[in-house]
Amino acid sequence: MQALLRGIPASPGIVVGPVHILRWEVPEVPSRVVADAEIADELARLHEALARARERLDLLAQRAEEKAGSTEAAIFAAQRAILDDTALAAGVETLIRQHLAAEKAVDV
Repeated sequence: MQALLRGIPASPGIVVGPVHILRWEVPEVPSRVVADAEIADELARLHEALARARERLDLLAQRAEEKAGSTEAAIFAAQRAILDDTALAAGVETLIRQHLAAEKAVDV
């Protein structure tokens, strides 16, 4: 099957080859109420998830620097700053203490 796709080019020229179409959809995050006894565990879940995200982001930044250079890898510094934002984390923790599950607290 052949099709002609028009898009916004990153550089001039014509390209012939396979295309992969990404349909980006933001998933709906279900709301879940956390009981008083579960709040500490929910806060721990949040901090574990943030730690895993930092590790993953650092690995991606390292790979990007090795393959594309430090200028291109610098984009990950901004994403790391979001993960390290203490005001953002404090806001999410507040929502968890108000009995909202961690994933929904981040989504709000």
